[in-house]
Amino acid sequence: MDKDDFRRRVADGSLPAVRAVLQQGACSDTTERNGRYMMDNNYRVTLELFEFCQARRIPFLYASSAAVYGGSSIYVEHPDNEGPLNVYGYSKLLSWGCATSTSTDRTNSTRAAWPRWRFTT
Repeated sequence: MDKDDFRRRVADGSLPAVRAVLQQGACSDTTERNGRYMMDNNYRVTLELFEFCQARRIPFLYASSAAVYGGSSIYVEHPDNEGPLNVYGYSKLLSWGCATSTSTDRTNSTRAAWPRWRFTT
């Protein structure tokens, strides 16, 4: 679903029943320089979806990106290894950090078999 359609449907209460959300939407252009555009598309929309799901106990599946590691050759999830080189990587890192720091049920925030996929209920 388009982000604007989601926002409109949440605001007017016309969103149909949701069983799970798979968040793959983002502007993935690593050369994008418009920080406001990137943060709205990648960070704010992810946060809105996450908060919507948390309030309703709906599973939220988030697709992150290796761009959070920047120039690092170590792809182990740890703050010491994260250093995005562009606005895209930063927006993805910020999105994931916000979701994990605000999860109401950390025991159900688990890592999937694929790198940077998170299943949060």
